[in-house]
This record gives sequence, structure tokens and C-alpha cells, in this order.
Amino acid sequence: MKNIDEQIRNLLASAACGLSDSDVKNASEFIEHNEFGVAFELICDQLYENESQISSELIGDISRIAKLMQLDDNSWSFLKENVG
Repeated sequence: MKNIDEQIRNLLASAACGLSDSDVKNASEFIEHNEFGVAFELICDQLYENESQISSELIGDISRIAKLMQLDDNSWSFLKENVG
């Protein structure tokens, strides 16, 4: 299994089209400083705030990363509304 650093980077790359340039930059900076939880939260929150349509594959990736990081489902499950 890939380490969390690589998984968060892949998530950011997959989600980038639904994020602003500044969100991508900020998330990248958090990742560089090993602030994976903050980066994950920013990605999820901004996808939701931007009402970005996400794939069921991406929501699966988000779910797996949350479990790996031992995060509560409440940290990402609101994104299910954006699956389209």
C-alpha cells in the first residue's frame, strides 16, 4: 500500500480540477510540511464548497485515505452529495 504522503498527493492531483489554484497551492504546501490531515480537510471542504462534481472512484479514494488516516466519516462523507 502506498504511504499517506503519496496517496494525498494523488488525491490532490485527481481533485485539482474541482479546486481553485490557491486551494491546490495551499494543499501542496500542507503536504510538503507533512500536514496531511489539514491537506485532506482542505481538499474535501473546498470540493464541497465549490460544489464540484466528483466521481464515485474519487469518493472511494477519499474514503480509503480517511480510513488509513483513522479519520471519522464525518470528515468527508458530506462529499457523497457531490458524486455525479
